[in-house]
Amino acid sequence: MSKTIKVYDKLDKKVVTIPEIEVERVKEMKRVFQAIELLFGGRKVEKSPFVSGLLKFLTVYMMQRCLPDKKIMQKHIAINQTIFEAVGKAWKSEYDKVAIEKFKKPFDQLVDAEKKSIDDEYDYIFDLVAFSLITSAFNTWTPKFYRVDDVNNKLLGRKGSDFNSNVEDTKALIKELEDNLRYVVEAKTLEDGLPKPTT
Repeated sequence: MSKTIKVYDKLDKKVVTIPEIEVERVKEMKRVFQAIELLFGGRKVEKSPFVSGLLKFLTVYMMQRCLPDKKIMQKHIAINQTIFEAVGKAWKSEYDKVAIEKFKKPFDQLVDAEKKSIDDEYDYIFDLVAFSLITSAFNTWTPKFYRVDDVNNKLLGRKGSDFNSNVEDTKALIKELEDNLRYVVEAKTLEDGLPKPTT
């Protein structure tokens, strides 16, 4: 039994006792975070194949959860279309703001050279869109996502909202990570040659 942890719940607006199952979930989440950070944290993030590979892994994992049920997949297509349209709207809105500020006209009225200058200077907009989608996915998938950092900090006995790990404290996780990922070498591959995640 872990030590009782209490945090201020932003939704309930009061101090609450965190259930044991939630504490253990945060501990396991932290272990995964630390192991990934230790192995890949020193690499450049920009357009990193590691980030794309991690997202592809998660995509395949979610496909395995949804594909067996055709009705669920049909709903996925509808939801995906709605999200795609929303992302396109957000992208266009931001690029129009930049284009109007810089060239006094919407983005779709710019000539190719003008569009390229905006693409080169404001490609961070794509990063922000991706960041919003990833954050939304984390919030959707993670129960009580809004207090994960607070629970983690209570476990560490510190204040703040830093979820980053101390590399020196995570070296022991490498052996465990290697054991857990051994299926990558042994697993059957999908048609596109990607390893099939465990479920």
